[in-house]
Order: sequence, then C-alpha cells, then structure tokens
Amino acid sequence: ERALESESKVPLLGDIPVLGHLFKSTSTQTEKRNLMVFIKPTIIRDGMTADGITQRKYNFIRAEQLYKADQGLKLMPDEKIPVIPAFGQDRKHPAEIQAFIDQMEKN
Repeated sequence: ERALESESKVPLLGDIPVLGHLFKSTSTQTEKRNLMVFIKPTIIRDGMTADGITQRKYNFIRAEQLYKADQGLKLMPDEKIPVIPAFGQDRKHPAEIQAFIDQMEKN
C-alpha cells in the first residue's frame, strides 16, 4: 500500500502566510497493489522428462532475452542486454562455488 500526498497552489498567493491557505489545496491518494503467484505442481517421474521440461523453459527465457537484445535499449543504445548461455554449455564458476557444487554432487 502506498499513499501519495500532493499540494497545489496559486503562484505567489499560495505563499502568503495565513491567507495562503485559501489559495492552495492538498490531496491524498492511496494506491494498493496485490501480487498474486499461482503455482501449478507437475509430477515428473524420470530425469529425462525433467531435463526436457527444464530445457524448454530455459530456451524460452533465452529466446526472450535474444529478442530483447536484438531490439536494444531505447534509452541507452550503447548498452548490451545480458543473455544467458545456451542450454547445456559448460559455465565457468568461481573456485569456491565450484567446490560447493562438487561437494553437493558427491552427497
């Protein structure tokens, strides 16, 4: 929930002490937003199906990024939009993160 308060006044007349209140008005506006998240569970019975679903979603996100990168940024034309690597490409991780990944894969 967010409240906005604004004041409008007649130039010069609104700045006069005591009488200035007759030449200005204050308004308050309240705005409320709700974020709704819908979760759809899916039972995945094997690893190949999970990989296929993951790859399809990943490729969709990457395609959206490539499309946006192709359009460019109107306000900052010299800036590049980051794009995630293609699915399955080996990614380089910092040593401490790679050590954590290796440890998790062993367990």
